[in-house]
Amino acid sequence: MKTPEDHEREQAMRVAEYRRDAAPIDAQLRGLGEDLDSIILKRNLGLDYKEAIPILLTRLTTTESRVIKSCILHALAVPAARPLAGPLLIREFYRTASTCESPGTSVPLWDIGNALEFHACDDLADNLIGIATEKRFGWARAMVVLGLTRLKDSRAFNVLVNLLDDPDVNTMAVTALAKLKNPAARPHLERFVNHPDRWIRREARKGIERLDKAAARTGNAARPSGAPEGGAPNKKAKRVRIPRGLSETSVAIGMDRLGPFLKRVAECTAGMEFSTIDDLVETVDRLDNDRSRLFGYQVEYESTPTPLVIKVQKDDVDSVGIYFHTSAALVSRIEALFHPFCEEHGA
Repeated sequence: MKTPEDHEREQAMRVAEYRRDAAPIDAQLRGLGEDLDSIILKRNLGLDYKEAIPILLTRLTTTESRVIKSCILHALAVPAARPLAGPLLIREFYRTASTCESPGTSVPLWDIGNALEFHACDDLADNLIGIATEKRFGWARAMVVLGLTRLKDSRAFNVLVNLLDDPDVNTMAVTALAKLKNPAARPHLERFVNHPDRWIRREARKGIERLDKAAARTGNAARPSGAPEGGAPNKKAKRVRIPRGLSETSVAIGMDRLGPFLKRVAECTAGMEFSTIDDLVETVDRLDNDRSRLFGYQVEYESTPTPLVIKVQKDDVDSVGIYFHTSAALVSRIEALFHPFCEEHGA
């Protein structure tokens, strides 16, 4: 039986190994005032590090350390890595698969697929569908299957339906169909509402609930013919622009945390009502994946009037990127709010 001292020695060895393997990339990142640890911290806090992306992309293909590669893949799952990361990740997936004895159960391959899920787009549709439907990749392709929800390609829906009968990825196929809000998915999801696997059962039921809510909202949102969405007939919506000279910060957050975090920001300003935030969240919820919307407000922070422009990028039905453009003082406050908010909400 291992003693506490044994565990401490093993931990020290793992840390030393990590430091050794991270040294080459740290040497490059140091020129930007960063290292791999700081990049991962920024990734987890939703902060920007776009200058480091080229270094991360290069090191992804050269590092031999599985741990370092996993860290890099995690750090590349950010909007700033688009569109460069996607094609490289496809190549890395196939290269790694060719060196695996059992690609279907390969953790490194799953890690690459996990990053690919974030970067899935129609430009990569052929490759993504090819990976998702290749049985030899087993459960290592699970996150790629989920990534099909980001595609507008008409093939994606039928691929997901067919994968419902694939035992390696049927869990993720159900999850993906549940995210799509496509009414045609209902009969396929209904097959799984009493499935013995709790996760599959829950995802199927959630998907049907989403469809019901979408149908109810569509009925409630009926408007006169020719009326613009979200406004009165013949009233042109005011175009929101980002004024020059504002500071910027960004965070990545779950869709279910969007409203609560914006309300946390509103609590430290004057001029932004909770009802306005509820309207914002509803608007974002209606957006297609990979679409964005600008929202402009005039607020006061520390008794000083300042514009606050919020750009929300909908990555998928469950996650968004929020870009705040406002005064430097309010930017600092927003950044200070985010980490405690994540700890409080488990975000």
